[in-house]
Amino acid sequence: AKGNFYTYSPKGGIEKKLGKFSLVLPEYKKDDPDTIEYLVGKENANMIRVLQTEFKSGDEIAIQPGKNKLQYRGEYTPVTDMVYIAEGTGIVPILDQVRAVLPGKQSSVKSVNVIWVNQQKGNFDVVSDLLEAEYVRHKTKLAVDCIVDSLQYNSPADNSQIDDAVPEYFPGVMAVLSGPQDMQYNAMDYLTQERGYPEDCICLL
Repeated sequence: AKGNFYTYSPKGGIEKKLGKFSLVLPEYKKDDPDTIEYLVGKENANMIRVLQTEFKSGDEIAIQPGKNKLQYRGEYTPVTDMVYIAEGTGIVPILDQVRAVLPGKQSSVKSVNVIWVNQQKGNFDVVSDLLEAEYVRHKTKLAVDCIVDSLQYNSPADNSQIDDAVPEYFPGVMAVLSGPQDMQYNAMDYLTQERGYPEDCICLL
């Protein structure tokens, strides 16, 4: 089994301990395999099944670091406003990004918009409490919208809640899309064709 996952770094947790990492994964339910396949894809769903049902303490796992996909290619710097659109467990790397760009005086980012989409309301439980904690800390800079929909199958333009949550483009804005591949393509088309976002200001995780 193999999978492709983003690591998660809890505050005050193990992120600074060499050789250790955390994963935030949805629960694998034998009686409902379709839901987890929707969230993370068939290959990743199988890996989660192995980790949760077959993996034992002492078993070995091979890890290969992935590529850095978060690269701003736009002409307007510094980046002052971030727009994150995530679906399913695509919210995990976004949460780390929010924590990185909001605190401190050295960041050029003045505001962050997070639009998190899930097909089912219960799927927001993955990291909703952690995201809410960040909102409480940075409520003047951070806007969060949790919306029930599927951007794998639907365009953001078809949902007025998503359309209203996405801010207008202006120089200095960077958008980051995180989630299933079909979701990223639909969101990219929406931002570039419907909302006037330049393609080089959009990053796909």
